[in-house]
Amino acid sequence: MAYTLRELDDYRGLSSADRHFRIVVTPSFGENWLLPRIFQFIERHPGFEFSLVASNLDPQNPWDDIDVAIQYGGTDWGSGRWWGTLRQVNLRPVCSPRLFNGKHPIRSLRDLSEHRLLHEDDGSEWARWLRMAGAPQGRESVYFGSVNLALSAARGGHGLALVSSTLSENDERSGQLIVPFDAKSAISGQKAYVCVCDHVKLQKPIVASFIEWVQIAMGQNALPHENTATTDAAMDSVE
Repeated sequence: MAYTLRELDDYRGLSSADRHFRIVVTPSFGENWLLPRIFQFIERHPGFEFSLVASNLDPQNPWDDIDVAIQYGGTDWGSGRWWGTLRQVNLRPVCSPRLFNGKHPIRSLRDLSEHRLLHEDDGSEWARWLRMAGAPQGRESVYFGSVNLALSAARGGHGLALVSSTLSENDERSGQLIVPFDAKSAISGQKAYVCVCDHVKLQKPIVASFIEWVQIAMGQNALPHENTATTDAAMDSVE
């Protein structure tokens, strides 16, 4: 059930600290998925002060000043924290239309040998994809420190990036990027997008409302906000 403003209490009666809502997201998810949508949520919750921070968090560190986080990771988020999977990811190549139709058109897997592969890791994911697809190595590789840089290079026609639709769907809609091969050419990512927060923060209706909103926006069912178990096993059961 969605939380209404009445259920969130009259914001004028809340303290300044209670009216402040701090979200920490991975930089790529924040820029490519959340930023185009977050103002839908903000407009539904007038009177709250929102902070959106791009950062990859360390599960071992305290998150006292964080209300909720969206991270790309596994299942170890430390005791005392609630977490739930937002989306499993499938990775597939993307490129710009001008690269697809350029000097060396991409019409089959063997055409990859004429093109540059753009990496946002040590090359492991592309290596897995090439083995799965039975495709040749690219002409050369370029390594970036973030998926955002790899995506930017792909938009510029400098090669093919291997990313999930979560990060590339806006570019695909606008025509800046295309998927050159069919859906069967995707591999499962080794991590997932997860929503995480300290159990005590779930008591804040604005936090529960945000979790429900982002889950629904990503096409999932609403998460069971009432879960307050603190063991890792209990948190696993939420997924």
